[in-house]
Amino acid sequence: MGLLLGRKPFEPSYLTFLPTERYYAAQVFFLPLFGLAVWLLMSGVVHVVLRLAAQKSDLDQVLNIVGMGMLVPMPVVWLWDWSMIVSNSFQMAVMAISHSVFQLWEAWVEAIGLRRVLGLGALPAAGLALLANALFVLLGMMFVR
Repeated sequence: MGLLLGRKPFEPSYLTFLPTERYYAAQVFFLPLFGLAVWLLMSGVVHVVLRLAAQKSDLDQVLNIVGMGMLVPMPVVWLWDWSMIVSNSFQMAVMAISHSVFQLWEAWVEAIGLRRVLGLGALPAAGLALLANALFVLLGMMFVR
């Protein structure tokens, strides 16, 4: 399988076992697993930080909050990415700016959930949401790009 839709990644593959020209095709298979793993990791980090801070935390609720934060912007992100590919406007700078906005949207949804469901203050909720999303971005930069 060659390049997916004739696209070559902006950067060479960071995964040494995966050739750059097959990177996008391989994402079709590993991206769902990545999403699951990052959802569990983000939720686990939020839960552990809350427990270490002696705050109440129910892992089921945290999983739901982080999951909702990831799912709400997802259709818009996909529509945006697909429209950029179809219109041949898929450029690194445009994608970096737009995905930063989408990531802030995700953090905002999660902060609202942490505030309303777990009763956290605005600053702790925002801080935890930003921490979880920073983890997502760091892992995404490595595996999704």
